Amino acid sequence: MIQRRARSTLTIITEILVLLLALSAPSPGQSLKPGDRVRVVRLDGLGTGLIGRFVRFAPDSVWVRPFDQSQPVAVALGPRMRLDRSLGRGSRAGTGALIGAGVGAALTALFLSGFCGGDTRCDGDEQVRAAAIFGLPSVALGAGIGALIRVERWVPVPPEPAGAMARIELGVRIGW
Repeated sequence: MIQRRARSTLTIITEILVLLLALSAPSPGQSLKPGDRVRVVRLDGLGTGLIGRFVRFAPDSVWVRPFDQSQPVAVALGPRMRLDRSLGRGSRAGTGALIGAGVGAALTALFLSGFCGGDTRCDGDEQVRAAAIFGLPSVALGAGIGALIRVERWVPVPPEPAGAMARIELGVRIGW
């Protein structure tokens, strides 16, 4: 009985510590600084998103300076709007390499199915050689094409202003 209570108490304390660590981790909104590249997106699909530099939060809106304007504009943040912060531009080299690996594997399998059979017997060295001849150039070509494709990655920012203080109440009841 005492061991079970001690074990459940230890479990509760561990869960509280994990919860506190998760709550103390910075959210994307807390790291939003003036000058960061942001976009405001309409979730209903009407119109295009506004991309610019973050200026400041207001109680019900966000101030953004679009790249084609010298003055910032206020954009109301409602339930149909989302604010995203840019994580920077990246390439699709990894995705291209995976696609190239699939194409190379298919080419290797086609070649080996046509070459190996009848009087021709394929051992491991022929299979490795065919994979190197067809697979490696396909992976390299796919990675090269993927490196040419540049995309911008975005992460949503919570709707509340970054400077707002959140109140968190936790309660623990342990009976002995």
